[in-house]
Amino acid sequence: MGAPMMSPGMGAPGMSMGGPGMGGPGMGGGGGGQPPPCLTEFLKLRGEVEKRGAAAKAGNEQHVQREEFCKLITALATASNKWTHYSVTKAKECGIPGEAVASIKAQDEHLTGLRKQVCSGGGPAAAPSLAEALGTDKMSLDDNEKAAVKRGGVLDSLTGAPTK
Repeated sequence: MGAPMMSPGMGAPGMSMGGPGMGGPGMGGGGGGQPPPCLTEFLKLRGEVEKRGAAAKAGNEQHVQREEFCKLITALATASNKWTHYSVTKAKECGIPGEAVASIKAQDEHLTGLRKQVCSGGGPAAAPSLAEALGTDKMSLDDNEKAAVKRGGVLDSLTGAPTK
């Protein structure tokens, strides 16, 4: 079975270099030198999400098996969760805009749901048939009942006989 399709919009928000979260106070670099530690860690975590997202996208385009795609999506969701946690806990300290944090959180929730869907191993189990539900599917017929059962009646379309 092929892996579910990922649309181009399924990457984490703000993943491009000019994305949200880059213009907040404290996030921009000073007059030169090293960027602030907040920005360095934020970009490192975002880069990890980008890398894992690219791997998941490549796996999807190559139609890898569900198990392999589950591993890729799990790695992406884990990286996204770390980025989200950092963004939420350091938002005030690092000056990460609230809209960017909300967008990152929404994307993380989406990836968590996608991971559950991909890794669940398929859809829900099929409902039992009426005979199974009533417990009559495994009942054996005795000789009298076998003789009474006639095939080829009006409702018997499995034999290929036309209905009367």
